[in-house]
Amino acid sequence: MSTIFILIVFAWFVMVSDAGVTEKLVLAALCTVAALLPLAVPGSGLPAAIGQGALGVYVCLRMTYLRAKTRLD
Repeated sequence: MSTIFILIVFAWFVMVSDAGVTEKLVLAALCTVAALLPLAVPGSGLPAAIGQGALGVYVCLRMTYLRAKTRLD
């Protein structure tokens, strides 16, 4: 349950950022799938955790890039 909350917070940060609409929709869909996959498919805990980690890394890097871009403008 805690990973679902973390992914929701990560997704919220991207939703309020200057990212494009397509990126926002794709990220929201991926976060939903990664968070709910272990509930729907038994035995998919490890692949879902790896996917959640990859999404977390992507969001952190993307937010760092968007913040740096905003400061330079």
